[in-house]
Amino acid sequence: NGSGQKGAKKVASLLCAYGANCKIVTLKPTLGDKTDVNAYFMKYERKDFIECVKNAQEFTLNDIEKHNIK
Repeated sequence: NGSGQKGAKKVASLLCAYGANCKIVTLKPTLGDKTDVNAYFMKYERKDFIECVKNAQEFTLNDIEKHNIK
């Protein structure tokens, strides 16, 4: 959902500011609009999560300015 994505971007920007490399992982929707992480791991296998990580959005310090994150 929108608030979860906004929160993920804020945390990623903070981590990037301290030198961490970040990716934002989007899980396959399983339960309508919101994805419950516990339910996700009951329905999908480890290989599915690894595929999500491979396709994850890279997040850099430039994204802080691009998304106007404070």
